[in-house]
Amino acid sequence: SGQYADARNVWKKAISLGCAWAAFEISGHYYKGTYDVQHNEYEQFKWVKICSDLGDIKCKFFVGQMLIDGKGTKKNIKKGCRLLKQGLLSLNENERYAFTVLNPDCKF
Repeated sequence: SGQYADARNVWKKAISLGCAWAAFEISGHYYKGTYDVQHNEYEQFKWVKICSDLGDIKCKFFVGQMLIDGKGTKKNIKKGCRLLKQGLLSLNENERYAFTVLNPDCKF
């Protein structure tokens, strides 16, 4: 628990220097509910959005999907689809096809 708090402080410092991976790491702990944090979709969204804002393509995908589903944030299909399209670039052809089928509200 104390080691996680120390690690989180290091990740926050890394984020302040532009390291998107560190924000994604924190978001993962809120998703899984590991160490001294409980599962919390709102905190998960907050941190994965920071990762996205720092330019990480996969995080754009995650934020887009969370906006479409309304998980951890208010549902916003239009904005979610825009980010999901950007994030789809990080997926292989089969994964992209699956998401076009699973998200019919988005025009890919």
